[in-house]
Amino acid sequence: MADFSTWKQENLVKFAFEASQEIADQELKIRHLKSDLKACMDAYRKLNKSINETKTETRFNRSPGIYDKVDPDAGVKKEV
Repeated sequence: MADFSTWKQENLVKFAFEASQEIADQELKIRHLKSDLKACMDAYRKLNKSINETKTETRFNRSPGIYDKVDPDAGVKKEV
């Protein structure tokens, strides 16, 4: 760690200025990354929603599988 008590005034000012510039640059990068993350999450949610809707449509518009309960008399006309 630097011993700032031994630094000259002009060096402290220069260091403080450069540090504040670096902090501002990092904050700008963070804002951009947060914006990118928000866009990615929105796209993920939209994609996930469309996939789930497709799965739901497919599930309800399919033929019965081997494990589904099937009425053996379905489609058979009964005479009274």
